[in-house]
Amino acid sequence: MKKALLSLCLGLMAFAAAFAAPVQDITFWTMSLSPRFDPYINGVIADFEKTNPGIKVTWVDVPWGDTETKVLTAAAAGTMPDVANLNLPFAQKLAQSNKLVDFASADVKKDYFPGCWNASKYGNVIYGLPWYITVNMLFYNKDLFKKAGLDPSKPPKSYEDLYACAKAIKAKTGAYGYMTYFNDTYIMEELELMGIRLFDDSFTHAQFNTPAVLSSVKYYKKMLAEGLIPSQTLTAKSGSGDAVQLYSSGRLAIFSGGTSNARMIKENNANVYDATAVAPLIKGPNGRNNLAVMNVVVSKDSPNQDAAVKFAKFLTNNANQLAFAKDAGTIIPSTADCVKDPFFSKDDGTAGAAARIMSAREVASGSIVFPTIANWSEISGDFLTAFQASVAGAGDPVTLLQKAQDKANALLAAK
Repeated sequence: MKKALLSLCLGLMAFAAAFAAPVQDITFWTMSLSPRFDPYINGVIADFEKTNPGIKVTWVDVPWGDTETKVLTAAAAGTMPDVANLNLPFAQKLAQSNKLVDFASADVKKDYFPGCWNASKYGNVIYGLPWYITVNMLFYNKDLFKKAGLDPSKPPKSYEDLYACAKAIKAKTGAYGYMTYFNDTYIMEELELMGIRLFDDSFTHAQFNTPAVLSSVKYYKKMLAEGLIPSQTLTAKSGSGDAVQLYSSGRLAIFSGGTSNARMIKENNANVYDATAVAPLIKGPNGRNNLAVMNVVVSKDSPNQDAAVKFAKFLTNNANQLAFAKDAGTIIPSTADCVKDPFFSKDDGTAGAAARIMSAREVASGSIVFPTIANWSEISGDFLTAFQASVAGAGDPVTLLQKAQDKANALLAAK
């Protein structure tokens, strides 16, 4: 009897196993997070698989410089990873090709800051879940301010102030006053934050050759001619990386950068780090800050789309974002509840803590300056080339900017 019962049980178990739901395998790609964040990412995956035993996640970390090519090639071939961590420019190209799952009606919308949520918007589609955020601010050297006879508790709040401040610093210390980045769309964002509109309200018409843009050309050209900004402003390839190097050497007084730059300054020069303070970006009439958003997208071609969406939501939930932010120390979560944690308000007197507190404060009202714009790489590239040449005196600004504007509007009309 016992043998018969045992045989029956074993048979039932074999029957159940035969008809059990197959394991869903999903692939998750990230951008240059390994090996620094191996323990964190592997821990999140283990926790997810424990609560979702029918899903297995395979993590692949791709070097930043290879990500765009790899993901676009995979998408074209129909072999895109189920879930991917991308920045907005990479994700926008996939969204315009209708390759990504729409999260517009997702039940987690309420968890995120509005500016973070809407960053991944293309038409009526929300093509990704916001993951981690960086917010730019001004880093400035209090010692150079003092040597220039400036009050270090009063950083510049307008671009007129910035010019006067930079002039005093150059005259009294020989250091450059400010550095921005002309080889990057950062300068386009800076102009918009100054209140200089490069597009109309619908972002369907470019307006590069306007009195306001020409005035900004004169402003930066004057600062360059007077040695208030370094020549690297025109040619820097690595954005704030070049500014951090110059700043850390004591030869630059002010630059704009993200939270991670505090750590870079500390690693480069402890004395300069100790003299560093932070302040909000100089803002124009709109009073807003720009967000740099890293998001998590799900492929429309995923054979396990439901499992992929479930993992994307799990990865970006409050608990996991908070743990990630504390581990990194240099990023801000995109969910509103996270920044209520004391980690984002506790000041220990260091520039790193001040930068983290500043970022957490600014993210709530931040948004992306430019929405998803068709042919953005070509449009922005042409503007940057024209603007850079105009400031460098390598051509007539009106002619250069008009040519870039005409080409941009042809591309916008042809989308």
